[in-house]
Parts: sequence; structure tokens; C-alpha cells
Amino acid sequence: MIRALAIVPLVLLAAGCGGDSTGDRLNAYFGRVQLEQSAYRNAQKGALHAMDVIGKQQPTVGDCRVSARLMRSARDRYTRLGSRMSSIEPPTTLRLAHEKLAQSLGLYARFFDELQQAIGFCSPGALVAEDASPLPDQAQRLRSDWRSAVTAYARQTGVEVPDWAAEVGQSGGTPRGKT
Repeated sequence: MIRALAIVPLVLLAAGCGGDSTGDRLNAYFGRVQLEQSAYRNAQKGALHAMDVIGKQQPTVGDCRVSARLMRSARDRYTRLGSRMSSIEPPTTLRLAHEKLAQSLGLYARFFDELQQAIGFCSPGALVAEDASPLPDQAQRLRSDWRSAVTAYARQTGVEVPDWAAEVGQSGGTPRGKT
């Protein structure tokens, strides 16, 4: 009898019944995503700086080179961010939303790649054409979808949504004003 009682907690733990609560798992998920969101903000600053360099009335060839290099760096950072974000294991309910969040980083990386190539021509016309790209808007929608999904799930589980998560997908920050 004592032996059977000693085995029950091990069986429950293996089945996932004695482990973390849903709220604990969601908070742990928020913690992992927050690390990448901090890296996102830093990469975002680099992309905005690249836009500032090229955003002069008459950029020089040197301005274009610097901006293209900074944009290439932003593209690479977003690509790495997308890979790291994809490796985070979300709560089951949030899998699709998490995939969208990771996909948004890939869309931004593609946009920055296209922008970097346009900057390389140092032509205002090429930059105007890139400004019509749908990629930033698509990325913003995916990030907004993630925010909506985690907000709803957090409400169901009684977990407070961190301020940084409540801002994901809101206007402001990246080229064309998207986060």
C-alpha cells in the first residue's frame, strides 16, 4: 500500500497533473517571448536609424552605403530573431498565434532585405516604390493577431498580460509605423 502511494505522485507528475499550472506556463512563455521582444526593439532601432540616414532630402552615396549596411544588419537581426522565436514552445492553445508572431519577424526581414537593395541604388524613386510594400502591414497584422490571442488566453487563465505584450502589433516604431 505504501509503495502504491509513493508511485501515485510520480505517475501524476509524468502525466503533467502535478506540474506547473496553466498560469505558470503562460507566465514562463511570456518571459521567453519578452527576451526576444527586447531584442526586437533593439533591431527595430537599427532599422529606424538606417531609415534616418537615407531619409535626408538628398542622400549622398556615402549615406546610401551606411544606410544599406545598417539595413542589412537589421535584416540579419530580424532573421535570427525569427529563428529564436520559432524555437520557443508556446502553450498548446497559442501555437498558431506564436507561429504568426515568428512569421512576422520573417516578413520584416524580407522587407528590410528589399529595402536594403533599393537603398543600394541610392534612388529616391526606388525607395518610394519600396514604401508601397505590403510586408510591414502583413507583419503588423500577424503581431496584432498574436496580441489578441494571448490577451484572450490570459483572460481565460487569470494571468495579467504584461505591458510589453499588450503593445505588440500596435502602431509606432518600425518603418511605416508598425511594431
